[in-house]
Amino acid sequence: MGGGVDGCPGGWIAAFVRPAGDDCVIAVYPHFAEVLRAPHTPAIVAVDIPIGLPEQAGHCGRAAEYAVRPWLGQRQSSVFAVPSRTAVYAPDYGAACHAALATSQSPRKVSKQLFNISPKIREVDA
Repeated sequence: MGGGVDGCPGGWIAAFVRPAGDDCVIAVYPHFAEVLRAPHTPAIVAVDIPIGLPEQAGHCGRAAEYAVRPWLGQRQSSVFAVPSRTAVYAPDYGAACHAALATSQSPRKVSKQLFNISPKIREVDA
């Protein structure tokens, strides 16, 4: 069984499917770790959240972010460059921008959109 997971106001929404058959289970879990312990025991979990935080952020983001943008056409802005781990763990937006400027090649601030999902990023990172 595999799972597709995304953040939602109640925590994390997950859809579990079997490779063969029509079984699909959808559930909301308050914490990401609960998805991994779900009774459906997913062998693979695809999560729509940046994982693998860098210590230093590159100009166009991580290789995966750079590689996927051309495939998305007008939607490529939905894939944003992930800042450094220090910026993601900053306590407020100003501190996140300051940390991002100090830890990125071609200094850049954190987008408001990324900052707003940083609690979810930190949860998956943990």
